[in-house]
Amino acid sequence: MAKKQLIVHENVGKKISAFFIVALMTVFTVFIAASANALADTTRPTIISVSPTNNEQSLSRNEQVTVAFSKDMNPATINADTFLVTQRTTPEAGAYRSLAIDGTVTYNSNDRTATFTPTEMLSPSEQYGNVFTVMITTGATDLAGNSISQDYAWSFTTGGDVFNTGATTSQSDQSPTAVSGSSTTPLPSSTQSPVVTTPVAGAQAATASTFPWAWVIGVAFLLLLIAVILTFTLTPAPQKNKKNIQATHSNPFGHVHPVMDLEGIGPEHNKELHKMGIKNTKQLWEADPARVARLTGAPLASVKSWQNMAELASVKDIGPQYAELLERSGVHSITQLKSSNPNKLLDAVREKQDSLKINIQGNSPGHATVEHWIAEARDHKFNAPEGQTA
Repeated sequence: MAKKQLIVHENVGKKISAFFIVALMTVFTVFIAASANALADTTRPTIISVSPTNNEQSLSRNEQVTVAFSKDMNPATINADTFLVTQRTTPEAGAYRSLAIDGTVTYNSNDRTATFTPTEMLSPSEQYGNVFTVMITTGATDLAGNSISQDYAWSFTTGGDVFNTGATTSQSDQSPTAVSGSSTTPLPSSTQSPVVTTPVAGAQAATASTFPWAWVIGVAFLLLLIAVILTFTLTPAPQKNKKNIQATHSNPFGHVHPVMDLEGIGPEHNKELHKMGIKNTKQLWEADPARVARLTGAPLASVKSWQNMAELASVKDIGPQYAELLERSGVHSITQLKSSNPNKLLDAVREKQDSLKINIQGNSPGHATVEHWIAEARDHKFNAPEGQTA
């Protein structure tokens, strides 16, 4: 019977399961967010080639300057502020003098190349000579916001006239060793091979070779979460034996009445029930119907009908007499009552009341009364300590 089910224990189990699932999902979400942050792109871009190359001599005066990067760069950071070209003198009075060259800077995302096109030809002059210096500053960043490790500079010369200031541009070494601070030897002159550099010592290698432990742990955690959810959802409800059923199963009792008030329990049955320790409707509802039938001599069907009326009478404003009317009208439990259609139930109650000529103390039930019974059944509370809803 529905009233014999372990409703309270099942509801509590569902609440505990939901709590654990929400808690585990919260932890998992935090973990994934932390893992994603840990795996964010932190590798610096590098300059893998330049043209003209460092110390290249006597180039054409309409030369364009190009720089190739190792990663996709943010085009907004490749501009006249980060791609600088100047014309400078050899040292005079202990210092260099330089002249900024005007030009247009463009970036091609297809080959990760930035190009400086001068507005005027790169012509040697008596005042500034024929050395042109290029600098890519740390303001140039990739799409993740990582900048190059330091300002990158190199020089070249144009023309072969009297303003040539020498065979070398005296630029600092741009090799990986120099970048890490251990050497400043000049780069060799070259007219064909590009100058190739690497990221800050160990940065790219460490990122490329690191095993994705965070993702492995995240997947393992997800599998554990799924296993826990399945454990809670697939574990069957505990089974109670007949010896323990009276002490452990839940009941929907709110209002308790003497068993003598129920229809069909006369003085003799009442006397036998009292001998069994059954004095009220709650105790009757909890009892084993087969045992009650055997010890009282009442038919088993009658005992089950008593228990149905005991259950229905526990609902507020129904009581034993209305419980008898509902039982005879085909409504045998609170669960059945709360899912009933008010109009159909009223018709059934009136038909049964007229056919049996049942005398109801007070007013006969009307539409409002039937709706009230259904509403009270839906709001009915257990009398057990858990306080669950029937």
